Amino acid sequence: MAQPVTRPPKDLGLDRLSDHMSGYDPSKAPTFVWPERTLRNANQAIQNIPEDGLLSSLGVVYARWGKHDPAREAVVELKHRAERHFVSPVVLAKICANLGDTEQAIAYLAKAYSLRDPSLMWLKTSRPLSALQSQERFKEIVRNMNFPP
Repeated sequence: MAQPVTRPPKDLGLDRLSDHMSGYDPSKAPTFVWPERTLRNANQAIQNIPEDGLLSSLGVVYARWGKHDPAREAVVELKHRAERHFVSPVVLAKICANLGDTEQAIAYLAKAYSLRDPSLMWLKTSRPLSALQSQERFKEIVRNMNFPP
């Protein structure tokens, strides 16, 4: 079992925070305060800098942390943004995969594949998508990408 972290690791960004949150134990919340501060700062940043990647990472963090409503709000906001400009379906897939919505996540990846989304080059190594690797449709997309073995 992972030891609770009482201070942030050096240079911890949202992507690494989402990886780190997978070992988060809510029962030890009083000793694990810095993620809340990081999330609060990220929310402020999103208000000032509406960047899709930041919102996606924040959605993944919320989903991994068990805060599903803010994660779903991130998906809704990204869908609204997709009406105005291109938003990679891969970022939506990452949030959905961490919410446990496997079917929707794979549907977004299939859409990304049909659009030839360059973000798919990280498909096999993306930790937010690792929960999908056992799914047959995910494996099919990987095969179609012709990645080296």
